[in-house]
Amino acid sequence: MPLNADGQLARLTNAGSRVGRILDSVSDHIVFLGIYLHLVLRCLAAGASPAIWLLAFAAGLSHALQGGFADYARTAYLFLAAGRSRADVDSSSRLRADYEQLHWRREPWQKFLLRTYLNFTLSQEMVSPSLMHLRAAAWRAFPSTIPAALQAEYRTAARPLFQWIGRLMTDTSMLILFLVLILDHPAWYFVVEVTFLNLVLAYCLMRQNQLCARFLPEIQKVFAEWGAEDETMAAVTRETGDAEQLRLLRGYLGGLHRTDMALRRWVDDTRLVLNRLQSVPKSSAAGRLAARLDLTRLGAFGHSMGGVTSAQFCVEDARCRAGLNLDGIPQYGTMIDSSMPRPFLMVYSERPGRAGASDPIYRRAAHPYYRVDVHGTRHLDFSDMVFWGGPLRERPVLGPIAPMRAVEVTSTIVREFFDQELLGRRSPLLAGTSVLPDIVVRGIR
Repeated sequence: MPLNADGQLARLTNAGSRVGRILDSVSDHIVFLGIYLHLVLRCLAAGASPAIWLLAFAAGLSHALQGGFADYARTAYLFLAAGRSRADVDSSSRLRADYEQLHWRREPWQKFLLRTYLNFTLSQEMVSPSLMHLRAAAWRAFPSTIPAALQAEYRTAARPLFQWIGRLMTDTSMLILFLVLILDHPAWYFVVEVTFLNLVLAYCLMRQNQLCARFLPEIQKVFAEWGAEDETMAAVTRETGDAEQLRLLRGYLGGLHRTDMALRRWVDDTRLVLNRLQSVPKSSAAGRLAARLDLTRLGAFGHSMGGVTSAQFCVEDARCRAGLNLDGIPQYGTMIDSSMPRPFLMVYSERPGRAGASDPIYRRAAHPYYRVDVHGTRHLDFSDMVFWGGPLRERPVLGPIAPMRAVEVTSTIVREFFDQELLGRRSPLLAGTSVLPDIVVRGIR
């Protein structure tokens, strides 16, 4: 069996984990460290110059860069072309945030492994910054999954490159090793690593950069659509008349063609899940869960783009009895010109220039419409990222509210709204009989 088959099998079957990836990388480096040491000692025993140590070091460094790039390109391929889990797409910034949450006294082994993996990831990003930017752009542009058309296009374009990337993987190194040992010239292994395989690496990097230059602009066009968003939302919130607010919103939303395509996929995915519930095997875990669901009392809610999706889903699908949006601003899609005869609640954080920006849309569409403003929050305080800390605390995406308080407030709002609209239990919070210091409730319509 090939030496790296275990890691490849885990990636291809979505059975991998971060710890597994770390241990796979560490074990490979330990194996090759032993091989290099053995080859150096064998060369010295045969009368080689002590300079063999320098050649071995250069070969080892070359091998680390070659293997790191091959692993980086392979993981990116599985994400971009095969729709594999976003959990595999680790970045140095994400790893550093997780690393800073660990403590040497309580979790020394985990912190050591994560520091090792962080260094490995930094070296990968250094070798191929264009691929790093492509992965990051795809991560931001497609939060749910890479579009099938883009997957197919990237798969076709990248397939010839991977014929060369395969030469940088462990199996090639082992084949070369066996050949030089059979020929009784162990030093040749180091020479091949430093010369031929580095030339292969240079060629692969050149081809990968060309590939990234082709796909990155297309993905960046998604962000280009949002260039005027902050300015437009601030203008909407400064206006007081519905007619002018709706004019500004229509002018902005009318140019979001790629964003509308992404929203269409999210809504279709939501509908697909509901449609498939009745066909799952009743004896399966999913079937047992589906049997306990009451689809006559169905609500939809989400955070950010998920909240926008919940509103659009409720516009289109009569099965939705109520919807809630956690700080997804503005409301993309067709709701601005549609009517939604069911209750909806919008939760705003204290993001500058955003509070109330979607009110003109919800006021005319939802029946009734509730608005809740939560003090001390920013956009990510309504997600589990409120617990991450680290570099996120240095950016204006988390407010001063305590993490547990943010979770408590979010849970209270969501639970009371859906209890009222789906179960008929009157909400003290929405009725104004229960007051929370962090929350301002406006029953607008």
